[in-house]
Amino acid sequence: MSSSVAQFLQDLGMSQAASQTLTWGIIAAAVVLIAVPATWLVRNIVVRAINIDMSSIRFITDDQLDSLSKIQLLGDYIRQKQKEIEEDNKRRSVDTSVIINGRRQTNIGIFRAYVAAYLRQHPKINKEMTFLVRHLQPGE
Repeated sequence: MSSSVAQFLQDLGMSQAASQTLTWGIIAAAVVLIAVPATWLVRNIVVRAINIDMSSIRFITDDQLDSLSKIQLLGDYIRQKQKEIEEDNKRRSVDTSVIINGRRQTNIGIFRAYVAAYLRQHPKINKEMTFLVRHLQPGE
């Protein structure tokens, strides 16, 4: 298991057991490569589900944002998303002193961005094919 991925998941507030399970799921999610003539139309659909305990989802603190933005795959995403959130909260005159008011980043949103960034930079992912990482309803 990659210790950096496990540490990242623990930084998001997930337990060690949950982070080990998720890390293994990310690493074990392999892309099926099919050797076919170049004239064939090929569509690979690889579906991997990562089940996440809903009670582990929470808002990210400013300290966590600072720490997580040092991760190379996440830095640009976190800065861009934080700027977007702050501008939206300011435009709507949101009282952010109460945590539930306005928009904030969550550990699941940052984890989703990490998975997408990791897969986009992976050498076995075909950059010319459609690529999708999404949230599903529980049980889907």
